[in-house]
Amino acid sequence: MSFWIKPKSFLLKTILLGAAVGIIFYLLQFILVLASQLGFSVYGVRNRAIEEVVTGMFMGKIIFYQVRIALAYATLGIFWGTLSGLFWYFTFNRRLKTVPQILLNLVTLAAVALYFLVRSILNYPQLYCEAFFNRGGFLRDFQVWVTDSLSASLLNSLGWAGLLIFLVVVFWFMLRKILPHLSWVQVYKPLRIGLPLLLGLVVALVLIPRKKNISHNPHLNILILSADSYRPDHIFGNGYFRKTTPHIDELLKESVNFNNAFTQLPRTFPAWVSFLTSLYPAQHGIKHMFPTIEDRDREWVTLPTILKEKGYRSAVVSDFVGDIFTRIDLGFDYVDAPYFNFVTLIEQRCLEIHTFLLPYLNNGLGRGVFPVLNGFAYLTDPARLGRKTCRSIRKLKDKPFFITVFFSTTHFPYPAPYPYYKEFTDPDYDGTYKYYKRILLDPKERVSPEDIAQIRAIFDGATLAVDHEMGHIIQTLKEEGLYRNTIIVVLSDHGENLYEKDWGMGHGDHFQGDVSTRIPLIIYNPYERYPVPQIDDVVRSIDLTPTLLDMMDITIPGGMEGVSLLPLMRGEVESLHLTSFSETGIWYTPEGDEFFQHHRIWYPDITELGEIDFDSNYEIVLKNQYRDLVEMAKHRVVRNNDYKLIYMPTRAGVEYELYDVKKDPMEDHNLADKLPGVRDRLKGELFDWFTHTGEGIIKNDFVIPIRGGIEVDLEIN
Repeated sequence: MSFWIKPKSFLLKTILLGAAVGIIFYLLQFILVLASQLGFSVYGVRNRAIEEVVTGMFMGKIIFYQVRIALAYATLGIFWGTLSGLFWYFTFNRRLKTVPQILLNLVTLAAVALYFLVRSILNYPQLYCEAFFNRGGFLRDFQVWVTDSLSASLLNSLGWAGLLIFLVVVFWFMLRKILPHLSWVQVYKPLRIGLPLLLGLVVALVLIPRKKNISHNPHLNILILSADSYRPDHIFGNGYFRKTTPHIDELLKESVNFNNAFTQLPRTFPAWVSFLTSLYPAQHGIKHMFPTIEDRDREWVTLPTILKEKGYRSAVVSDFVGDIFTRIDLGFDYVDAPYFNFVTLIEQRCLEIHTFLLPYLNNGLGRGVFPVLNGFAYLTDPARLGRKTCRSIRKLKDKPFFITVFFSTTHFPYPAPYPYYKEFTDPDYDGTYKYYKRILLDPKERVSPEDIAQIRAIFDGATLAVDHEMGHIIQTLKEEGLYRNTIIVVLSDHGENLYEKDWGMGHGDHFQGDVSTRIPLIIYNPYERYPVPQIDDVVRSIDLTPTLLDMMDITIPGGMEGVSLLPLMRGEVESLHLTSFSETGIWYTPEGDEFFQHHRIWYPDITELGEIDFDSNYEIVLKNQYRDLVEMAKHRVVRNNDYKLIYMPTRAGVEYELYDVKKDPMEDHNLADKLPGVRDRLKGELFDWFTHTGEGIIKNDFVIPIRGGIEVDLEIN
């Protein structure tokens, strides 16, 4: 046993030296990042006032969080440094001098760091644009080379090869040490028999079909497959020219497809509350993305709460944009979504600058240590949500369930992962929007026709990525024996402007065109085949909950504004003659070249409108002093099967636009003055809606908010 004494002592020294080199190597990366990327920005936009608030009030939290990040770097250094030291110790099987050990460890650590960085850049290039692509020069060329020249299969092969080399070196070292007089022939003979047997066992384990634990749940379940900013006219089965939705197209063959479904407010938070309560925003009180705790803390009657009384368990799974589900209790039993407040915004910024650390964190352990990763806008991989949703299905499958998955990848900045971000894009494009749509809040942004084509292409890539995971989830239903007793709904909270005409980009700012208000609504019912697969009648997001309840023979509670769409689906009526009413959200910038900026009532940008609610966990809420002005300034729209009337309050008075949506779907001809009878009729319906929902009272065509039964006195700037 004396053979082990000296090597064991030297082995310990080798491990300690490798760990020390690793710690120094990774902490140097930490220091380099801090020295080069300090500053606070949101979507690449910096604001000095916000930076002063952050540094003045949250410096302690920033320092504490950076210490946590430094510890993560050090932990990586210990892990990889130790493995590096062991590798070279096993390789040489003899003592190395200190300097060669240090040099070999540094080379190994650099190779490991480069591998993980390149692999992560290839899979999630949006996450690294600030550090590489946006800086230009060599850094930009490096990122472009990685994404345009390498493949995931190549990098995965290199990773497995590295692991195999390490294991072979360790195995051979142990053989030589344990059996020093064993010849290669003596080793080869048992391996010649053992390796094929081992390989056969591995192949058998992989190829032998696993027995499925088929569910015996006979109840009718509900699954909502949703994605933010999902556009129905970008679904291939609806006539789109790109094959963006192969799995949804298959579902369409057994479903009812509503071609004219409209959201009541094209922003995520109010749209989802309207979906689940069947109330207009003016009635449920969530009218923008920054409601106060008083707006949110209510006893909600929602689809999940109604189903819970019938024995259902419910879950919602989301990332990035799904933070709304953690800020309001809508009755879900399980909420798997990130939380958002001003502190998480700071933590995200503290972490996203660490380019050299991020490649190691996109896994269960990394997200457990740094939960803010779940809310990263540039790291919304649909595959993660797909896996989590499938786990939820398997967890809840033995009882009736209602599961909602809400994908973020189709929301700005459209950060589709590999290979989807280049599925439809021009390989020769090398402009600003190569990987994602950057800088939402810049009113001076200019885009060329080539830029617009690229932005639409990356949006379609994001759509394809989401469709792939929707297909994975549907396949899981089939494997678990649940497909034939689960209602499946495909929908979105709103659409998205993608530079059609002069409509700009985004959603919730105006009502020119239908692309931001029209949503996909596809309903599959395994227990009933409907005779009308395509429905062109106008329906609303508030009609979803009553329809689902009616399909399940559950009484629709009184007070809901929506109606059941079953008569349409069954062909019992040709039209329900519904009218859709919608309103805009908050305008985030006070000025710009967008047309709606010249047809609005002015108020400050979001940095002035919002404030931190220190009594409600540092959440960002709308300042009370701007609440009524924001409400009064909103654009509204009334839309039926034939016409669309847009209401736009301005400093000079209220402007109206009227369009014949059947003859003029691109809204080129304003008929407000040519068809005064139609205009006034729709205006009357709009004003009746204002009164019915408690939005306010009408004075000189302006909507004047009412608070506590008292008319609000406002000055229009």
